[in-house]
Amino acid sequence: SLIQASAEARRKRNIVDGGRVYAPYPFFRDSTVGISDDVYDITDSLEVRTGLTGLHWYGGALRLRGHAVIEGVDTADVRTQVVLRAADGVEHPVPVDPVSTPRLTKRLGKGTYDYDHAGFAAIIEPATVADGGPLPEGRWQLWLTVSYQGIARRVRLTDGEGAVAET
Repeated sequence: SLIQASAEARRKRNIVDGGRVYAPYPFFRDSTVGISDDVYDITDSLEVRTGLTGLHWYGGALRLRGHAVIEGVDTADVRTQVVLRAADGVEHPVPVDPVSTPRLTKRLGKGTYDYDHAGFAAIIEPATVADGGPLPEGRWQLWLTVSYQGIARRVRLTDGEGAVAET
């Protein structure tokens, strides 16, 4: 039954292949049945869970710490970047350093997914973040681009009110 298949799929790991994520339902890629991969594709429905564990000014720089989890995808081949975005669409990417997050595997991965490498730390220096020059005056939103195994998402970092840096 469909209900039984759904319950069994929740106990199995999603299948990541070619930048797409597929639900582990019966008959996936079974050539005798011939069901299209599109039926199993859940890539666009995956949620991203973020958390800021640190956000403070220190020595003229904004320091961020946090994590981002693409639900149902192991944190392998992680590529994360903080992006400052102005209202007019101008963006300035900020590299991040990886931070180990083994507790997320237990809390969010529920023993199925490895989220040990979901953490990040970034230092935003307004004096040099705009291609080596100062950040122009205005309101800037903090966004996070996160990618695991070729599955990429961009989300706005918020503190409940909306994370906005102003210079």
